[in-house]
Amino acid sequence: MNSRRATLHYGLIALALGFTPDAEAAFSSGSTITGGTITATNDQAKTFTCDWKGKNWTFRTTDTTAFWIGKTRGSLSDLKSGAVVDVKYHPEHGELLADTVRVQASK
Repeated sequence: MNSRRATLHYGLIALALGFTPDAEAAFSSGSTITGGTITATNDQAKTFTCDWKGKNWTFRTTDTTAFWIGKTRGSLSDLKSGAVVDVKYHPEHGELLADTVRVQASK
C-alpha cells in the first residue's frame, strides 16, 4: 500500500472507531487543553473544572501539580471562576491529573 493510501486507510479506521482529535486528547498519555475557562474549584477535593469546547473537564491536582499565574508560582486557591487556563494533564485510574496549570493573562 502506498504511503498516501495507507494514511487515508488508517484515518478512516480511526474515524470509524470514534477516534476524533478530541477523543484522542482525552485518552493519550499526556495532553494539553488550551483556553479552558474555570467553572468551579474544590480546595478540599483538590479538583477544578473547566469548560473547553463546550464540555466540562474535571482535573484532580496533587502536590506535584505546578500552578503558574503569569511568571509567578501559584496554587489551586489562586484559580478563580472565569479565569482562562492551559492545562497539561495525563489520565490515571480513570481521572485526569493536572501536571501544569497556567492562567492566561487577562486581555
